[in-house]
Amino acid sequence: MQSTRSIRLAAPVAVLALGLGACSQDPSSPSTDGQTIADFVASASIESTQGELQTHAIPRPMRGGPTLEVDSHPTIVNGGTATLHLSAATPFQTVYVAGSAPASQLFIPVTGFYEVALAAPTSSADLLITFPQVLPVSEFELYVAAADGNGNVGSMATNGFEALTVGSGDVQVTVAWDTDADVDLHVVDPIGYEIYWADRTSPSGGQLDLDSNAGCFTDGVRNENITWGVGAAPQGTYTVRVDYWSNCSFSETKYTVLINNGGDISIHHGTFTGSGDAGGFGSGVLIDSFTRTAGPMPTPLRAAQDRRVGPTTK
Repeated sequence: MQSTRSIRLAAPVAVLALGLGACSQDPSSPSTDGQTIADFVASASIESTQGELQTHAIPRPMRGGPTLEVDSHPTIVNGGTATLHLSAATPFQTVYVAGSAPASQLFIPVTGFYEVALAAPTSSADLLITFPQVLPVSEFELYVAAADGNGNVGSMATNGFEALTVGSGDVQVTVAWDTDADVDLHVVDPIGYEIYWADRTSPSGGQLDLDSNAGCFTDGVRNENITWGVGAAPQGTYTVRVDYWSNCSFSETKYTVLINNGGDISIHHGTFTGSGDAGGFGSGVLIDSFTRTAGPMPTPLRAAQDRRVGPTTK
């Protein structure tokens, strides 16, 4: 059983504003050192509310502001997503996201932050972060703070991330999930070739270059990635599916799929329950289909694809 919801991501708007805080060389107020938060975070959002990219100093913490607890998975991929579950004992209405390289790299704060202004106060929320296809470092930290309805800002929560470098290009499809279940990404390309765990490379140039938790052998990655490089993605229609191969003893698994079609980004969320289907070729729930009008013309298949229909073993 599964449920899904989808959004199309708009590019963040940079906002110039003054007077919310002074620059300082500490995590509560990152400042310019050649990089900006947009080098690390492509967007920040909570449900349908998109964060605005601010270019001034982040507001300083105040006594009495909400103190966030943040739960997130530390492994991400370039061009992928991370979901940070936020909670606080007192309601918050604005969320701030800043960042820097980690202390092990001499703490270099970056300028700017994202501000997510919610329509109403809440004591919990899921903050969705999307990452650029190119990241400046493989390890970095994000700082998340919240303000109440009166503008009182709480202390920063620090979250470290390690980025695995995966392929990116004109088409990149990623899935990230929140348990150590075995979730599989499937993409059918314009020539009808299905890329998935048992057939990782298409004649059209597409490749599954990251597979995770295969057969419930936990690796801690919880991300998969299929991509075509720059200039390689053929014209035509692509179909994306996600399969719940096994729950690996978890009762529920939430996932996020990001589809990047030449910079046109859509994001899809869903939840799996049940035991899983040990699926192979043709398995999985439909996430989306999209069409490319640029790129090389697709070359018809010369031979039929080997179809390992589930249930299968890994």
